[in-house]
Amino acid sequence: MVSDTSSVLSEFLLQGRPVVTFNNREPGPHLINITDPEFLEQSIEHGLTHPPDLMDRIQFYTNHIHSYPDGQSSFRVSCGHGRAGSKGAGASETETV
Repeated sequence: MVSDTSSVLSEFLLQGRPVVTFNNREPGPHLINITDPEFLEQSIEHGLTHPPDLMDRIQFYTNHIHSYPDGQSSFRVSCGHGRAGSKGAGASETETV
């Protein structure tokens, strides 16, 4: 994926795929950020090789933003599972999930 700054980046990274960003406002080690369009093609080619160090950083980031990669998130939400002190449908937005 190639993008500038978007929340879609996080969703794409959850698939374990590299992302090349251009002038990202908060470039992290899990992104291949470029500031010069001249480097776009080589950055894409680099990402497509899935370098182990980059893939490790992507995995670390995705574990941080989504700690339930088992495909059961919708089930937990619908049943109130996986919530600390679950209060059901009327739960507070500030509650720890």
